[in-house]
Amino acid sequence: MILFNSIFSKKQIQTSLSLIVLIFITLGFLSSCTKNSLKGTEVTFSETEKDTPEQVTRMLVTEKYLRIDEGINNNDFLLYDRVNRVIYSTNSTDKRTLIVRAQPLTRKSPIKLGNKAKIIHTDAPKIDGYQVQHLNLLTNKEICYDLFAAEGLLPQVVTALKEYRIALSGEQAAIIDAIPKDMLLPCDLANNIFMSTRHLEHGFPVRLQETKGRFRELVNYRQDIDIDEGLLRLPEGYSEFTAEDMRNR
Repeated sequence: MILFNSIFSKKQIQTSLSLIVLIFITLGFLSSCTKNSLKGTEVTFSETEKDTPEQVTRMLVTEKYLRIDEGINNNDFLLYDRVNRVIYSTNSTDKRTLIVRAQPLTRKSPIKLGNKAKIIHTDAPKIDGYQVQHLNLLTNKEICYDLFAAEGLLPQVVTALKEYRIALSGEQAAIIDAIPKDMLLPCDLANNIFMSTRHLEHGFPVRLQETKGRFRELVNYRQDIDIDEGLLRLPEGYSEFTAEDMRNR
């Protein structure tokens, strides 16, 4: 301290210390900004299925990932890698991760599917200026989806969901042969395999009712927010198995 004082005046020391503190504060701020700085969109739905209580479904969408969970930052979630076209489904109870790799849909439906979209009059209000359209999506004259969609709303989320649905449809098609033909349902085949994105072709689905009673409704969304990178990483130490492993058992 004697040597320090002999070179600098007291005022200079105070100024230097203040500058050092300011530098550390600034570096800390920049570090906090860059540590979890992935930008993306968060969408929250209210979802129910037949005879089940209402639950929250959250989607986090970035340029490279889509995460679907129950609105909780834990190790139970679905993660779609948009770049490599791989779906991961994690389970914290048995610490396992199911891996589904996208594969092309090369086969045709084992039964004939006649698909149609019917526009229904609606007085639904606009969402952020986007008009909401009401449609029934039918297969073989049966209503498979009762849909309210806003054209132009959240296009980046619509694109991510299309990619995910297409990636999943090839795997769904791989198990068709294991199902007796008389148990194949036209709506299931259309919705999950052969027209898996049709409910997304009319805009963002703000309200969707499926044949089996599953109901999903938009609650809220936030765009251009910071998303914790940790939520887009798989938990460490989990065993992995593939959809092929399950089919070959």
